[in-house]
Amino acid sequence: MVELKRTPEREAFLDFLATPIFTNPVAVFTRRDRNLTIHRREDLVGLEGGIILGNRFGGGLDEYLAQNHAVEELQSLDSGFNMVQANHLDYFMTSYYPGMSYLQNRHQTGMFTVQHPYLVVAEDFVGVSKKSPCLTRLGALDGALTTMRQEGEIARLFDSATEVWRKQIDRNE
Repeated sequence: MVELKRTPEREAFLDFLATPIFTNPVAVFTRRDRNLTIHRREDLVGLEGGIILGNRFGGGLDEYLAQNHAVEELQSLDSGFNMVQANHLDYFMTSYYPGMSYLQNRHQTGMFTVQHPYLVVAEDFVGVSKKSPCLTRLGALDGALTTMRQEGEIARLFDSATEVWRKQIDRNE
């Protein structure tokens, strides 16, 4: 089981629940001192960018990048942010929450700008391998997830976990 953006490539080997678990926008991170402005996909033209190898964003962004804009595929968040910081890339594109977690853990949020609006705000889904014995339970799992979303439990769990994580970072400073 994994939480992912739903794409045709992934649907070849995963079954996804119908109910999204949450939204994790695709963010473009740039060096704060570069003063770049990226409001839409077309603003990426002429810039050097990076994404994590194998990352898929959904919302038509993957197809746009493949057709109109070459990006460097990198091994990790670390590589992406380091290359932007060293001026080897103009931007690094990744999901907002992992990107911000990385920067907050390293006390580097002040060095980067998150461009707005987000290029894609796609929902993330729970995916289960088509080979998993859990496939027979997808209906029940989707029903429970729907109830948790409707009752606000997923948002509460996310907020609670985020608060615990932030306190841990504050203690380590």
